[in-house]
Amino acid sequence: MKRGIWPAAHRIPASPTRRCGTTIFEVAVSAVVLGAVVTTAAQLVQWSVRLHQAALKKRCALEAATSVLDRISAREWAAITPQSVKDASLPPEVKEFLGDARLTITVTDESSQPRGKKISAEVTWPDHLGARTQQVRLTTWVFQPGVAK
Repeated sequence: MKRGIWPAAHRIPASPTRRCGTTIFEVAVSAVVLGAVVTTAAQLVQWSVRLHQAALKKRCALEAATSVLDRISAREWAAITPQSVKDASLPPEVKEFLGDARLTITVTDESSQPRGKKISAEVTWPDHLGARTQQVRLTTWVFQPGVAK
């Protein structure tokens, strides 16, 4: 073995342009890309939270409208009139959760056979920005007992 000859693994590179590590430019580009990814992820999380809140509010309105319709349809058939449903209201918790929620109930008497009454409940509330009105409308039928054809 000759002196002065190093094995290949221990040779010093002959090119002076070869470098080790990362440059400031590479670190800056990586930081920009990471910032873009984090910003996008934060926007997606915020969007998901808004959608979840909207779904919770819609479900709350549906359950409130269902509850109101159940209470009205449990009355005697003759007692279900447009005047008698004016006293119906949303529970205070629903009004607080939905924020300025309104309940509208309509009763329509159908004279065709079998004789029935169409009861509709509509719950409206402003969206999170207050710009648009959200609504839920449910309808049920109550038929006069003892009249069958």
